[in-house]
Amino acid sequence: MHTGNTRALGRNDPCACGSKKKYKHCCAIVANDPATAFESAKRLHQAQNFVEAEGLYRQVLHAQPRHAGALHNLGLLAHQVGDSATAVALISRAIALEPLRAAFHYNHGNVQRERGDMTAALASYDRALALESGFVEAHLNRASLLHVQGRLDVAIDGYQRVLSIQPDNPDALVNSAGALREQGQFEAAESRLRRALELSPGHALARQQMRLAYDEWLFTQGLHTSLGVSECLAVARGWESACLSPAQRQSARQRVFERVALRGRRLRVGYVSGDLRQHAVTHFFEALFARHDDQRVELFVYSNNPKNDATTERIKQGTDHWREVAGLADEAVRQLIADDRIDVLVDLAGHSAHNRLGVFALRAAPVQAHYLGYFATTGLTEMDYWIGDQAVAPPGSQEGFSEALWRLPRVWVAYGRAAEAPAPRARDAIDAGCVWIGSFSNLGKLTPSTFALWARVLRALPQARLLLKIKEIGVEHVRASVVDTLAGHGIEPERYELCDWSVTPDWSTHMAYYGRLDVALDTLGGVGGCTTTCEALLMAVPVVTLTGDRTGSRMTTSILESIRRSDWIARSEEDYIAKVVALARNPAQRREIRAGLRAHVVNSALFDTRSMAARLEDAYVQMYGKWLERL
Repeated sequence: MHTGNTRALGRNDPCACGSKKKYKHCCAIVANDPATAFESAKRLHQAQNFVEAEGLYRQVLHAQPRHAGALHNLGLLAHQVGDSATAVALISRAIALEPLRAAFHYNHGNVQRERGDMTAALASYDRALALESGFVEAHLNRASLLHVQGRLDVAIDGYQRVLSIQPDNPDALVNSAGALREQGQFEAAESRLRRALELSPGHALARQQMRLAYDEWLFTQGLHTSLGVSECLAVARGWESACLSPAQRQSARQRVFERVALRGRRLRVGYVSGDLRQHAVTHFFEALFARHDDQRVELFVYSNNPKNDATTERIKQGTDHWREVAGLADEAVRQLIADDRIDVLVDLAGHSAHNRLGVFALRAAPVQAHYLGYFATTGLTEMDYWIGDQAVAPPGSQEGFSEALWRLPRVWVAYGRAAEAPAPRARDAIDAGCVWIGSFSNLGKLTPSTFALWARVLRALPQARLLLKIKEIGVEHVRASVVDTLAGHGIEPERYELCDWSVTPDWSTHMAYYGRLDVALDTLGGVGGCTTTCEALLMAVPVVTLTGDRTGSRMTTSILESIRRSDWIARSEEDYIAKVVALARNPAQRREIRAGLRAHVVNSALFDTRSMAARLEDAYVQMYGKWLERL
């Protein structure tokens, strides 16, 4: 449903007839044949001729005030033009007249969901399904709502219900794959994504659905690493050929921009993201935006998520221009960026959720770059640069990227929430013989190779116990899967503790919970820690990592090098085990680390947000200069 327009309904102008005389004539015609008028109104509505459709619906209601269909459709129209309060009232009136219409309850749920009332939305979907058990769209939207709420087990059941009715429903295939991936069920997720990608565009899988399938496939592959680096690049390159028409790709290649020198003006930089709210990545973005030099850079932000919160409002304060683009077509966003005369456009999402890669693929700015929000190549022909550093993108890694690698002369991130973190606390049991090792990473990063290596660490350290804080661990079958995995490696229940996010209801308690760890363990596979690594270090907990063969698995390596703790970077599994064992068996060293690591890291480049902003500005200016020099 389109919600970009915020025009209220014209209650004082029930018809676009232009005069009272003509209006009375129209009303007379409608009164004689309201059924035909209602069908005409629906056709105007479907053609997005909202003003005339509204007028005709109101005439139908003037002739038949209890016309439930006209009330319902007028409610849908109100929602489409941004008046959700009126939409709820109108659809509620329609339901009161005809309570057995499943579609009325379904759309009532959709409007309530957009308003943020998830409880009312779920109740409406349930009523729709009680009336029509095979209502595919209601099953799908109900499952999607549960998915967003993190209720993955019941969401997956809902998607499965859709697939039992329509085995090739693309939305159910892709969305269920995402939920399965979040639960660590990579093989099941891949199976559904393979099927989704096999469907031809002539089938139910439209271009937007194809984009979601590719995004989910690439994200899953990035975590699971069942494909090599070059294979991942090949899949990423396939995104634009599957999701854009040949004409769109040709138009992007032929885009021409005015070459305007920087002399006497600021560089116009635009950031595009769907995560500018309470989210792990905003710990890096928020401070970056606030630190940009407003004498050097004019900052534009294009937010692609209609759900804003207090974090969003704080971020806005650090920007010059804020644009809401959620719901706008790619071409419309590209035009908005062109109208803003952006010099350098920066993607902060890659193939993660709420991305606008379609805008970049259409070439929205003369220079386009990806930074931070994703762990691999975008695969886009029109993405000029991928910004990293020497550690995450060392010599020889260019073969995994469609973009040119731009390596910053410092660590590629800066964590910006140090001042808000609670003070590290001493570990009560640090000398008591029990050593706590563990991770607070999300479930998707806990690959089979991760569990296998951690089990080897536990076998090498009889005095150690494993602490895992995982959002989804409260789901019964997720917990059972983790327990079974540990049991399969011979790890007894008394050797580990599993807890979900309920033990840390806010960020401060989450950070304080690091006090339970003696050594933090980085994950193995396609994607290691970034936010969790910064958090552990800030809370004075040493982190041991195994540097990997791709960008996503080298993030902690870069972070540790930036704080001059290369001694915690392992080059083999045996080295990883040895480093954890050495820290575990040296309580004096751990006490020293606990006492001094916070002060050390907050004075390092890793927490220097001003330097981060300046080095990115240098990069943007140089990128734009290179573009100006091209013939």
